[in-house]
Amino acid sequence: DSIPRRVGANPVFHQRAHSSFEHDGWLEQCLQLAMGGLSHIVSHLVEQINEEQANVALAVVQLTNDILSWEFGPEAFDAARTISKTMIRPPETWRDYLIRPDFVGAVFHMHERVARSHEELSHSLRQLLLLLASLTGPIFENPEQRKAFATYLVDGSLNLFAQCASKDTTETSELLDVLSLVSRIIASFKLAVLAQLP
Repeated sequence: DSIPRRVGANPVFHQRAHSSFEHDGWLEQCLQLAMGGLSHIVSHLVEQINEEQANVALAVVQLTNDILSWEFGPEAFDAARTISKTMIRPPETWRDYLIRPDFVGAVFHMHERVARSHEELSHSLRQLLLLLASLTGPIFENPEQRKAFATYLVDGSLNLFAQCASKDTTETSELLDVLSLVSRIIASFKLAVLAQLP
């Protein structure tokens, strides 16, 4: 049931390809492409986006989600490793792309704009926020930066929860996504850290 067996590739070849894609800079180039696409979409976001624009945005957000869901290191092929991965440990070189208040704010802002009109896109944006809430490891330069990042996520999540509560009818999937996001923030940053937030 392994990935190499399902795609018909030799396991050693698959491991080498995985390692090369990660360590030779291809994965980071994909991240640069995705972040550039997200930046362009957010900068041209209007009150109402048409179906074609929503499809392009969806493709870019899903690409970003796939990149952040990457299984880093040789342990990606460890059969004993649990399939359900919670925390994400990207390299510190990704810090300038992800640990930015303007980026986190833009994702929340984009979700607010499309939540009522594009269900699949809004769901993918909530998945992106969930992945951002799962970041850990050397991507944070110090505890202060980690605490500041938690603040951005908590503020945005509270606004997101308030938006859900204010609707006459809230989609069950939307509410579940928001509750999962809040739960992940608590699990990732711990109550001791969250209690110190302004």
